[in-house]
Order: sequence, then C-alpha cells, then structure tokens
Amino acid sequence: MPTDNLETVRAFCRQIQQAHGTAIEVRETFPTGKSGAFVALVDCSGTHDGVYVLKVDRLPADREDEESRHKRALSEGAFSGRLPEIVLSEKSSTHYCY
Repeated sequence: MPTDNLETVRAFCRQIQQAHGTAIEVRETFPTGKSGAFVALVDCSGTHDGVYVLKVDRLPADREDEESRHKRALSEGAFSGRLPEIVLSEKSSTHYCY
C-alpha cells in the first residue's frame, strides 16, 4: 500500500479503538508483497492485549477476499491446523483490515 494511503491505516486503527476497545501501536512495518498491502507487527492493548499482525489492503474485485480464503483454510485444516484465527476484522467500501 503506498505511503499516501497510510490515512486508511490510521482510520482503521481509530475504528478498531472505537468499535473493539483496542488501541493499536505499530511496532514494525514489513515490506509490501505483490498486493502492495500494508503489513505490520503491532502492540494491542484493551479488549485484545498482545502482539498481532495487522494487514490493510484494497478489497479485491475479481476474486474471493482474503478473510474468506483464510476462514476456508482454517476449516480445511491447512498448514497442519497451525493457522491462527483472525482476531478481528473491519471493512470499508474499498479496503479491509485484519
């Protein structure tokens, strides 16, 4: 995700704080992959305490969204059942965050 879209990440962090009672502080950002998603290791406090991976990207128009694929992989026991569940997710009209 280009750095000019960091406001989208900030908006999701505010939304998560309000909707889920969880404050997010970015610990480390990771290089973007093929999709250009924003991916970071974050410290969370509140309803969800701990260290998590935060991902923000555009909703795909031509394929199943990533959250649906993740849930399918969980139900199929992918990665020998060692795939972590998504703790929370939010969507806007153009982006997703989990």
